[in-house]
Amino acid sequence: MLKKYLSPKFIIIFCFIVSIAELINDQFFTTINSNIVIAKQFINPLNLDWILSRDLMASNGLNSINAIFDVLLLLGAILYTFNKTKETRLIRFVISVIFMSNVLSLVYSAAFILFVKTDRPISSILLNVAFYIAHSCWIYLSYNILQYFNTQKDLQTDVIEQGDVVHTYFTEASKWYRVLHPIIDVIVTIMLFSPMGQLVAYIKFGQPMFFRMAYNSNPGMVLFDIAVCRLVYYLLFEGILGITPAKLLTETRVINYEGNKPALKNVAVRTVSRFIPFESISFFLHNGLHDKLSGTLVVKEKRTGVDGSYFFWIFPAIIALYFFSGMICGEYEMYKEKQQYEAKRERIKGDLIWKFQRVTTNDFFQLKHSSDQIVSNFYTSDFLKVEHITDTAIICSILKVDVGNYRQPTQADVEKNYSENKKVLLMDTISKTNLLAALSPGDSYYGLSDSIVPIKIAGVKYLIKSIDTYFMPNIQVENSGFGENYLDIFLANKGWTADLINIQVLEGNIKITTPLPVHLKGFGQRIEGTANGDNVNYKLNITVMDTLGRKQIYRVTGNTSRGGDVSIRSIR
Repeated sequence: MLKKYLSPKFIIIFCFIVSIAELINDQFFTTINSNIVIAKQFINPLNLDWILSRDLMASNGLNSINAIFDVLLLLGAILYTFNKTKETRLIRFVISVIFMSNVLSLVYSAAFILFVKTDRPISSILLNVAFYIAHSCWIYLSYNILQYFNTQKDLQTDVIEQGDVVHTYFTEASKWYRVLHPIIDVIVTIMLFSPMGQLVAYIKFGQPMFFRMAYNSNPGMVLFDIAVCRLVYYLLFEGILGITPAKLLTETRVINYEGNKPALKNVAVRTVSRFIPFESISFFLHNGLHDKLSGTLVVKEKRTGVDGSYFFWIFPAIIALYFFSGMICGEYEMYKEKQQYEAKRERIKGDLIWKFQRVTTNDFFQLKHSSDQIVSNFYTSDFLKVEHITDTAIICSILKVDVGNYRQPTQADVEKNYSENKKVLLMDTISKTNLLAALSPGDSYYGLSDSIVPIKIAGVKYLIKSIDTYFMPNIQVENSGFGENYLDIFLANKGWTADLINIQVLEGNIKITTPLPVHLKGFGQRIEGTANGDNVNYKLNITVMDTLGRKQIYRVTGNTSRGGDVSIRSIR
């Protein structure tokens, strides 16, 4: 049915729409919303990865490997248009990858349903059916486009006259083309089959990253799996289409001695023969061994596009452009990371200033050595205990806590040390101005701000890392999870045992689902809830009560899209 609509105009429009839409989809439209990620995958004709990389090529709805092929398809459409529909190599190359990617995606989806045992609601089943339909449509489209191009391309022939007899032979591909073919095909094989590796890891371990880690630590596993995947790759490509992506780039194809697409049994012999030792260099002598054993040839198509020597400059140019753009994007990401880090750091410093303005005699300043000091013992922590507060200064006890055992002191360690030694501790009077200037939360990877000035105590320069109220519960946020409709805040109580007895939502369309009370001791306690959307600002008041019946109220603020940036303050 599609064949009667296929024309150069249809292919041009199709390639421009797909390449531009998918380039935006793969490279410029990031999201953490799982529903949007599924929608992006649904309309995407490619599912590629590079499992030999330690990092995921696809995350948050973006896919850098797909994006390379989007660019190639766009460039192919431009060349096809401005070369009067004669230059077809890039379009055929990318369309062939789209064809096989969707064939394999159907296989992956079926394998997931067969081997991953989960309770599937009707919506999940319908979604799978929709994906099957989408993959089938892409297969149908790409197959017909490839067949259309095959009918438009004639095979190149050589004519040899011997007296009155004229012999016509198909022009065989050059030996250098034969060297290039397996290199390109192996690269494409890895890209196409990498998602399968993650599926295997998910089925076996429940975690796709395990397969990536295994690949990076086991070269033998890599070589074996590439060999198996190549077997499937050649059987499908040459068996169905008589080509591989690499052959489309060099305008060559596989034929039998009669000039037709070889039968499946010939392709099977041809594919298995590739694994004979040293077979890959046999075509330097004459035809390759897998050609001879299978009764096939690799021959040239008539060239209609740009000269081959110029055409292949496209690939190093695209690779250079990709890495150059990657460097720019990397610098931009580092800039954004720095801005986000400094914004978070300023927010934490704002919390410190807020605590400093409400400091009491139950508070401890945790100190850290400034960057120009040599720390003699990493596991020794220095503190200032607030003893008396005047209008302009704070009188503090100087406390040095060393618990050994290769760990940092806990609140209980500091409280015990102070209680046992408070009568003999040295005292120092420090102006509020100097203390305020020394506030420096966490560690800065980008150097200290000019506004941060260390305080000097007993000849040593210090910065103030945190301000905590001891001899009572000390509730902090350790981490938080987020998604399109849920909230998950991890609390840590570094002080006295307490119970979380009330949670009040002040701002944000949030519904708390955590049953109360929650016993708060150490790490791992959670506040869970649902949020209407994935970018919801929220503000909560949580009330805790310690073992003495004293109540504290903490203000928790954050955004469901920025899980690592949550603020907590003791307000009463």
